[in-house]
Amino acid sequence: MLAACLGLALLDRTGRAETPPTLDDDASLLIAGPSGGRLDRIAGDLVPALVHGLPAGMHVERDLAGGPDGVTGANQFEARGVPDGASILLMPGEAALAWLVGDPRARFNACGLIPVMAGVTPGVMMSRRPLAAATRAARVRIVAERPDGPELAGLLALDLLGLRPEPAFGYADAPAVTQVILANRADAAFVVGPDAPQRVARLARAGLAPEFVLGVPGPDGTVLRDPQMPDVPTLPELATRLRGTHPAGPLYDAWRAVSVSAQLSFLLALPALTPAASVSLWRRAAVHAAAVIPPADATGLRLLPCPETTAFTAPMVDADTATLLELRHWLGTRLGWQPA
Repeated sequence: MLAACLGLALLDRTGRAETPPTLDDDASLLIAGPSGGRLDRIAGDLVPALVHGLPAGMHVERDLAGGPDGVTGANQFEARGVPDGASILLMPGEAALAWLVGDPRARFNACGLIPVMAGVTPGVMMSRRPLAAATRAARVRIVAERPDGPELAGLLALDLLGLRPEPAFGYADAPAVTQVILANRADAAFVVGPDAPQRVARLARAGLAPEFVLGVPGPDGTVLRDPQMPDVPTLPELATRLRGTHPAGPLYDAWRAVSVSAQLSFLLALPALTPAASVSLWRRAAVHAAAVIPPADATGLRLLPCPETTAFTAPMVDADTATLLELRHWLGTRLGWQPA
């Protein structure tokens, strides 16, 4: 009798763990951003599409928290999130980048997130002088907003190419970046984000040409050329052409993780230990949402359901201690930057 009781208790606990939300359950979407912000607007299209892919009767409540960089919202999600399948997070790539570089404000663990869906934007290195013609250790003057911003993917890329980035920080918007280029105070700019196509066109008129792209993810996680720029190589292609070997090692792993966060317009993710049945339920809903939401061709935004999202975000969510230490050491030694 005792054995039978123990067996029933185990069966009950396991049964609850693998049972997806019922038709009467409500789900909560925590949007890591302010009301009226970019993620709030994205959620306006995303939530109705997700609901159509969820079991009939399920309702998704929207809850907003924190500022535009998403760090506060991601912290709150980890602090109060219960891995029952009824809580899900919508966060920007900036939050993941803050965690990668060791920002003390980022108290969540991105490695614990279970990716469900992602919105990915293009990333392009623009330069006045061909990088392929530069000698090893040549200095490249590049304009950027800040050391821990999305442009970090471009700075790391130059190092992987055997060049020395010489950044001019403090320039955020496209007109300011263009003015720095026109004033000959910089020769290169790394462009990433929802407005990347427009910024690339603006810099092309200022005399810059695309040198490499971050690329788009293939189904198996392989980085492919951007269909909008099929003649422009990816960074691994260019590095192999210039140096004879495919980049590898902790710094390359750090670049891959940073590139993922830089390209992420948004990440829809569940907390660690969410039951497999609930993960499957949300991922099926994401496949439906990606199919019905009209593509944003003007911005180059690509909607990735799973398994593409899992493959794409793996370098970030699977970043190990060696990768994180290498990234933070590089920031300190090369740029003199420490998280504060």
